[in-house]
Amino acid sequence: MKSRFWILVVLSLFATGLMLPQAVSQAATVTYTTCPTFATLETDASSAGTITFNIASPCTVVFNNDIEIDGYALTITNIGNEVIFDGINNTYHFDIYDDGNLTLNNLVLFDGSSSYGGSIYNAGVLTVTNSLFEDNSAEYLGGAIFNYEGTVTLTNTNFIENEVDIDDGGAIYNDEGSLTITGGIFDGNYTSEYGGAIYNDEGTISISGTTFSDNDTGNDSGAMEIYGGDVTISNSLFYGNSVVEDGGVSYIYDATVTISNSSFFNNDAGYNGGVFYVDGGGTTLTITNSTFYNNNSIDTGGAIYVEAGNVTLIHVTIASNTSGNGGSLFFYVGTVTVTASILVNGDCSVDGGTLTDGGNNIQYLAPGCVGTDTDPMLGAFSGGVLIPAEGSPAIDAMPVCIVATDQLGTARPQGLACDIGAVEGSGAFVVPIPVDVGPIALGCVFDTPSGMELSNVPDNTYCTVLMRNGDVVNYPGAVPAELINLGVIFAVDVYRLEGGRSIVEFPDYGRICLRGTGRMFYMDARNAPRYPIEMPTERVDNMTCAWIPAAGTLILTNN
Repeated sequence: MKSRFWILVVLSLFATGLMLPQAVSQAATVTYTTCPTFATLETDASSAGTITFNIASPCTVVFNNDIEIDGYALTITNIGNEVIFDGINNTYHFDIYDDGNLTLNNLVLFDGSSSYGGSIYNAGVLTVTNSLFEDNSAEYLGGAIFNYEGTVTLTNTNFIENEVDIDDGGAIYNDEGSLTITGGIFDGNYTSEYGGAIYNDEGTISISGTTFSDNDTGNDSGAMEIYGGDVTISNSLFYGNSVVEDGGVSYIYDATVTISNSSFFNNDAGYNGGVFYVDGGGTTLTITNSTFYNNNSIDTGGAIYVEAGNVTLIHVTIASNTSGNGGSLFFYVGTVTVTASILVNGDCSVDGGTLTDGGNNIQYLAPGCVGTDTDPMLGAFSGGVLIPAEGSPAIDAMPVCIVATDQLGTARPQGLACDIGAVEGSGAFVVPIPVDVGPIALGCVFDTPSGMELSNVPDNTYCTVLMRNGDVVNYPGAVPAELINLGVIFAVDVYRLEGGRSIVEFPDYGRICLRGTGRMFYMDARNAPRYPIEMPTERVDNMTCAWIPAAGTLILTNN
């Protein structure tokens, strides 16, 4: 009886499948030392684990179709020479399901093509670090990435010349998902409709230390369309973005947007809002410690156009923006409150909206704007900011500080009280060369006192360290990502001040030497935006030297 009972039990278990052999997903732990075929990569990527490229020469894997990440987590990392995943304009690279998880490190995703997400369609979890998305295209949404209710985290990753043919999001379309961007560059992305770089559709976005340059659209939102959701932007640069119609940088509709420590310059709109077009009664836009310079719209709102919504500006500098009406600000229905800010060379036009003076403002050559009518004595635009010169009425004008730091991260106050505008003045961000020391710039805080030498430069030339040994010291985003990827030994800004004002020109060439051996790049301060040029160099006392014609940024790299 007992044996017959156990036989019946075993047969029952087999019948229900509980004792049948189960399929086991084997972890893919693979290292390539030679460039694999797509078939090999596709097979190895079909299960959980890690794939590592460690190849001595450049490698291009041509994708025949997309790789599906469904129900498992996969990491692909390159630790060798350049690795390119090439979609040959025929397929996208990865399709991540809602229970999939993909991590990519140090890769190039190139020439992918799809209806949604030219390189990646994500409904799960996507993490990308130190990588490049270039020349991908989508027919409808998301030239490089379409994120559908998923989670995307991007770190030091660049998006260059991605495109959407018909609809929105030249680089990324975020559809009710979560998107976190730290570092990186969005440059030259395009869509025929909305959001040259990014379209946010009721999602959540956090952006820090990122540059958006030369993105454009055939309609609205040169850099980013924000349609609902919650967006936070900090320590970022937006320049050279343009649109045919509204919002040179962004069209914002019924969203909550918070911006801090960022610069917006040389952006352009064909109609309204050289930087922002604010619309929708549910919109809340708060901007702190930020600079708007030389933006333009043909019709109204050279910097900001408010159709509806609530805008709050705190410690903001708005200077030399232009438009047919409202060079600085234009309000149609919305409300704007301005506090501790500088508005110069651009009028404010109120056509049914409400402009509130929150106190401690300065306006100059800015009719219709709020604040004391006096020259704020701003220096030349450099490094994304306009610093009040010595003697400026903006300096030490606020006994009670509203925020703890300024746009550059410097503690407030630097003097007896806080300064009005985005940046603390008084020359607090450059350190003079001590006269009795001669050409050695001790103020640059290098590893040794003789870390830098200035020769044949005019009086009142100073320097500020931007990066040292790969680490950011000041002004995140000031050094382009493509140079950071070469390995930065030192990066410094070389300034010239006269009476507290920035003077870009040198009377003659000056020699700048940085301790270390490598390639030297120069970004001339007379260019807006600045762009890197590799310089001929010479060696002097274990330093690498280059002759420069004007103030600017010098970067010494390993490679």
